[in-house]
Amino acid sequence: MTRDSATATASCPGSTVLAVFGIDATVYAAPPQEFLSSALRTFAERSATRHGCRGLRLPG
Repeated sequence: MTRDSATATASCPGSTVLAVFGIDATVYAAPPQEFLSSALRTFAERSATRHGCRGLRLPG
């Protein structure tokens, strides 16, 4: 996690590479780091569940 971005990874069925979930601040929206972390967690958890992925690794 950096000041402007955060990434998470998970293992998904049928793939030999990790899924990567990411969020970036933009010049138009520079939210605080806590918001980036919270938004990434919510998105990554929902997406990983929807796709049957396991072993979600979040920054922190």
